[in-house]
Amino acid sequence: GDGTNLTMESLQKMDYMTAVFKEVFRLSTPVPLLFPRMATVDHNLGNIKIKKGTLTTLSILSSFYDEQNFPEPEAFRPE
Repeated sequence: GDGTNLTMESLQKMDYMTAVFKEVFRLSTPVPLLFPRMATVDHNLGNIKIKKGTLTTLSILSSFYDEQNFPEPEAFRPE
């Protein structure tokens, strides 16, 4: 089109803009923690023992800044 009207179809074709949005949300996520969960059974996670009834929360920020997932985790790299 002429570039004046945004549609869902035109937005879906903007691959780089989508990558920029994803990278912005990775670096400054609005929801750093997932909802708490209560263990329903005793569980071993590696050498960590989680007893039934324990309330746990997962920080998704730790995976967003993990060098195994992102070689330069603090760099803004939408590409």
